[in-house]
Amino acid sequence: MNTKTIGILFIVLLVLVGIFLIRVYVGGPKTSSESLNALNIDFDQSKVAAIQVFKQDYPDSGLYFVKQDTIWQVANEFNTPAKVSDIKQLIADLDSVSGTIRGESADLYPDFDITDELAIQIRLTAEDGSLLAHVYVGKGGDGKSCFMRLPGSPVVYLANNNFISRFGVWQASPEKRMPTNRWMELGISPFKREEIGAMTVKTPKTEYQFELVEVASEDTTAAPDKAWKQLKPTKGYILDETKIRGLAGTLTGLRGTAVANPENRDKFGFPDPANIITMTNGKATVIKFSDKVNEAEDRYVMVEGRETIYIVNKGTYERTFVTPFEKPKENK
Repeated sequence: MNTKTIGILFIVLLVLVGIFLIRVYVGGPKTSSESLNALNIDFDQSKVAAIQVFKQDYPDSGLYFVKQDTIWQVANEFNTPAKVSDIKQLIADLDSVSGTIRGESADLYPDFDITDELAIQIRLTAEDGSLLAHVYVGKGGDGKSCFMRLPGSPVVYLANNNFISRFGVWQASPEKRMPTNRWMELGISPFKREEIGAMTVKTPKTEYQFELVEVASEDTTAAPDKAWKQLKPTKGYILDETKIRGLAGTLTGLRGTAVANPENRDKFGFPDPANIITMTNGKATVIKFSDKVNEAEDRYVMVEGRETIYIVNKGTYERTFVTPFEKPKENK
């Protein structure tokens, strides 16, 4: 091979190397930038009327949300009202999620825990049942991300949002049911403490009545102050204003730990249980507690006018009906 030929080959090599470097340093960043938005789930958020979250081999372990007018419900938890803000955030995050490509072959699915059978599938549908969006979610990435793919495509992305933690299935066994409590609105009282003006606590032995009344202010030019007063009973142990205010905080802060089937309402000891709360804010709200329902001494709770039946634990019951009315022990 003569010197001229070697020189031509060397020039060709330089050209090829130059083309490669151009693709890497000019084309490379462009491809990387585009890959950040390669995962694109485009849908109209306002049209979402139902959300299914499930694993193909374990559909009963999932979640099913349905929108009724403006209210979201957890359909597979007796249509219990859902936390609307959390549902809206889920929809918004799915609409805006992006990610980098991490695999382009179905053979790699097991590495990402994103096979058809075991991936968490999220399906968004419109009121007419038409599909708006569908994604597969594999295992989490660095704690703030997870692997995702779209139906009909072998490409796996590392998404910039962690939907594994969102549904409480981090390192959970495939058949484990997704937690529902984090999605349900389990607040029992419709009021804040400063919103009520009267309350009644009926125990098996006594009915206690309290009212927020006006009291004279030390400043005679100022408007009267308000303080809680026990109206009934008038004899025996009378709660002072501080304890009544604390009780008001307990009652308005009542929350359930879970829900029960409302079809069994009559079997739960309603409508005439021994423990009843009434709170008044222009109109009265009545909350009824059942007797003990298991060895842990949980109780069912219903609010008149609502379908939901809540479950509360022993501690909640005692803070409501027992502890506030126990006389302080005398120091010996």
